Amino acid sequence: LFDNREQRADDIVVLRGLEAVWQNPARFIGDLSTRGLHHLVDELVANSIDEAMNGYCNKIDVIMHSNNVVTVNDNGRGIPVEKHPTEKKSALEVVLTTMDAGGKMKKGAYNYSGGLHGVGLSVVNALSEFLEVEVRRDGKKYWQRYENGKPVQPLKQIGKTDKRGTTITFRPDEKFFSKTKFKSAILSSKLKDMAHVNRGLTISFKEEGGEEDVYHFPDGIKTLIEEYNEGANVTPSHAVIFFGETIHDENNEKLVLEVGWQYNDTTYERVRPYTNSINNPEGGTHEAGFKSGFCKALNDYNEKKLKQQRLESDYIREGLTAIISIRARKPEFESQTKTKLTNVWIRNAVHKFVYEKMTDYLEANPSVAKELC
Repeated sequence: LFDNREQRADDIVVLRGLEAVWQNPARFIGDLSTRGLHHLVDELVANSIDEAMNGYCNKIDVIMHSNNVVTVNDNGRGIPVEKHPTEKKSALEVVLTTMDAGGKMKKGAYNYSGGLHGVGLSVVNALSEFLEVEVRRDGKKYWQRYENGKPVQPLKQIGKTDKRGTTITFRPDEKFFSKTKFKSAILSSKLKDMAHVNRGLTISFKEEGGEEDVYHFPDGIKTLIEEYNEGANVTPSHAVIFFGETIHDENNEKLVLEVGWQYNDTTYERVRPYTNSINNPEGGTHEAGFKSGFCKALNDYNEKKLKQQRLESDYIREGLTAIISIRARKPEFESQTKTKLTNVWIRNAVHKFVYEKMTDYLEANPSVAKELC
């Protein structure tokens, strides 16, 4: 049976502040199980990595406390604390309590950013039983506490310091999650991954009562690829890394690329794409561009140089371990959790870059090229 009641103006609900998060949290963090719970830490670390990608931070520390509390600390510039010109409260409180508010929304504020939507920090705050933030900037130290997404007291200065950065400590609110306990193995694996993709950045992880693990990889994704292939027979003997920049003619957008690959003797394909240091598990246009450019280069060499028949792309990718890491000013994703990149122009740019670099590599290394083919 259908309800014949007509819709009225007072049926239209306007969600303000953090109400949208409370009503449907999975929309912002993917799900309310283990993945969504750990995504809260991802959002905080992503903000710190944005500072690192733009040259303002080189150290991030993550602590998992015994009472399911997590602390994320960095030595970046520190979240602004002065009064916001239109909101009439501190900029810190604005980004913690307002959706679509953040430093990445303003053109030119960040060259590259993983947290583009201006909702990450406010979502973590909304889904936390409590959140405490300490900001160090301009020679001063500031502190504020939030409970259930709301400030329990005004921002206050608590001292002077010669350091800078932001420290956030929070405990997720159990009423939102079906899985409520953080797992050190998941956190440490993700942090190690991020350190590989950001050469020169140091990330530490410590579980309270345990030893501190420090992740710092001067060779970046090269080290990660070789770790993936550890114990297998590989070709070539070292991971091959291509660096470069490309300009897309239509909108003059610059794309910075770092691509690495190595074959092993298995039939398993492992391709991991990243955008602005964030892993995109569902791939997207950068992954598609890599695969098409890589396979075309190998096939062209196989046909033209070795006079052998063309190979199916699926066969070419058997045993391939590869990482595609791009930095783009305006990446577009399917969702807030950034699982899949959708910029069409990036596919074309990555294809062209990989095809040209791979072709040059094969021609310069004919013995490896023959072995691969």
